Amino acid sequence: MPADTRLHIALTFDDRFWGPAYATMRSIALATRRRKDLVFHLVHWHLAPENRAELEAIASEFGATLLDYRLEDNAELSALLTRLPHPKELPPIVYARLYLDRYLPADIGRFLFIDCDVYVRVPIENLFAVELRGRPRTGPPASDARRRHEGRRQAVRQL
Repeated sequence: MPADTRLHIALTFDDRFWGPAYATMRSIALATRRRKDLVFHLVHWHLAPENRAELEAIASEFGATLLDYRLEDNAELSALLTRLPHPKELPPIVYARLYLDRYLPADIGRFLFIDCDVYVRVPIENLFAVELRGRPRTGPPASDARRRHEGRRQAVRQL
């Protein structure tokens, strides 16, 4: 069986963040050269049906695939997420990214987790080309602005 070359992207959100999730997905679809290869794994918590219906626009406009993982349907994981400490303003979904391996299909060779407050401006497939060198995960490369900020922090520490 040939390797899966589709672009698997996981997002975790609840009903309060469906709009930012939509914006993130749309930015990815607009920037990529491989729209029909996009597979969005939507890991959500208590998402209203009408808001889930709005997300379908990504599939119809760009030809992407949307797969749903309703955390409230997984009793064991729901119990775990609600037991973890979280302030009232942060729902249990904030922990879902830590457990993606428990509910995404095992046959996905590689996937990318993206926060729902990220706007993607370059083809997402560039991140899929990053060599992990045996590590299970990595983060985006530091931007020039971040490097300058880190350099200033280093200089202040040396004073």
